[in-house]
Amino acid sequence: MPLYNKFTDVKLIRSFLYSLIQILLVRAMQIVKIPSERVPVIIGKNGEVKREIQRRGNVELNVDAEGEVEISSENSIDEWRATEVVKAIGRGFSPERAFKLFSEEIYLKIIDLKQIFSSDKDITRQKGRVIGHAGKAKRVIEATSDADLCIYGNTIGIIGGLDGLGLAENAVNKLLEGASHAKVYAMLERGRRRMKEERMLGER
Repeated sequence: MPLYNKFTDVKLIRSFLYSLIQILLVRAMQIVKIPSERVPVIIGKNGEVKREIQRRGNVELNVDAEGEVEISSENSIDEWRATEVVKAIGRGFSPERAFKLFSEEIYLKIIDLKQIFSSDKDITRQKGRVIGHAGKAKRVIEATSDADLCIYGNTIGIIGGLDGLGLAENAVNKLLEGASHAKVYAMLERGRRRMKEERMLGER
């Protein structure tokens, strides 16, 4: 008898597929490549950062000297969150800021400037615009969006809640497109007020 004839009940089929997906997820392993100079950071003094990622993420972590990090867990959600933490540390965030990604409503966005600009000179100039004079633009974006920014290498990383991350990403993109800092600051302030109003409505 063909195998599919044994699964005439839709509930049984769904149960079978769900079990199969879970088996595949359990056996999955994430591999993340980070810059070799970030390896000491992800390991930490006496291995404390690595142990904390394993403890809070409920994962196993293997890191080699070249920056290849293997993340594995029996829970796919835990594995995904720990992977985001590893990515964030690899892109320049401190472990303390990266650990925010263990929270359910905090997310990571990485903007790869090499995918937008063709020359190193343009990338350096655009990074300078996002940082701003004496770091002002970066501070304003962080303060108004409640998100964390990290400009590292050829990437700009953002960690924050869904609304704040969206606001910060929009501000960064506007600066990369050539908008003036004054216009971006005004947009951020409008966004900050909107988030505050929505938060107040949600508390009622």
